[in-house]
Amino acid sequence: MPRFGANVVPYLKILSGSGHYLFLPVLTTTQRNALSPARGWSVYNSTTEQVESYNGTAWVAVGKLYGDNTFLPLAGGALTGDVTVAALKTIDGVDISVHAADLAAHTQDWMQLLRTGEYFYPFPLYVSSTAALNFDQLIAIPFHVARALTIDRLAIQITAAAVTAGKKGRLGIYNNGTNLYPGTLVVDGGEVAIDAIAIVAATISQALTKGLYWLVVFISQACTVVTYRPAYPVMGQTATDFAIASAYGRWEASLTYAAMPTTFTAGGTKYTANNPAILPRLLSLD
Repeated sequence: MPRFGANVVPYLKILSGSGHYLFLPVLTTTQRNALSPARGWSVYNSTTEQVESYNGTAWVAVGKLYGDNTFLPLAGGALTGDVTVAALKTIDGVDISVHAADLAAHTQDWMQLLRTGEYFYPFPLYVSSTAALNFDQLIAIPFHVARALTIDRLAIQITAAAVTAGKKGRLGIYNNGTNLYPGTLVVDGGEVAIDAIAIVAATISQALTKGLYWLVVFISQACTVVTYRPAYPVMGQTATDFAIASAYGRWEASLTYAAMPTTFTAGGTKYTANNPAILPRLLSLD
């Protein structure tokens, strides 16, 4: 057999077909590190199950030899789905962990900047006021969830109580349905008293993934609550007036007071008046 090496054999041709292959030296990472390599050396690393080549400075993996979805594809491939950086936090051998905070800051939605254990408005606030709520109406305001979180309270502030003692209201959450209309019930938080001036809260424990939801208040008699006008009216603007006061902020659908229905009542009406301030309390950022 001829001797191989630089300037001895100009190239090596391996015949095609069954039974013809290239067999590289098989070494563990420890054995590989004990070598005194020259640029261009290649081995099969049995520790990482990778073909590796020495580039004159370091050993680098060549391609990918096992079938999972944790590596980016080689040139010409297509990447679909989410990309997860594993525990080593490296890309092409470069430690990116020191840049994690910078990356998060550049990709954060403003709704990710929330303090746990506190109530918060579901959208940026333009103006705050008070207004009487219509009774026997499912009143829904949009709630933007930017990341997975868990809510443990839903609350409203009563500033003028229902005139009849013992009157109640309900607070809940609905999924988003078709074309920014509330869909199916996520949680009915149960009844709260509306017959006294107070901040009243329904206790829940509801995990939510990112997306759009609807916070709903449903009362059995008129009362006055703190309201707000969202600075970001996702429901659109009236076709006759582009003033911020004419932006649509909520849906109201007529229904006799009872437990919240499993699907939000169809045929609701858009309103431009201030939204009732239904505030969720954040238990955790998940």
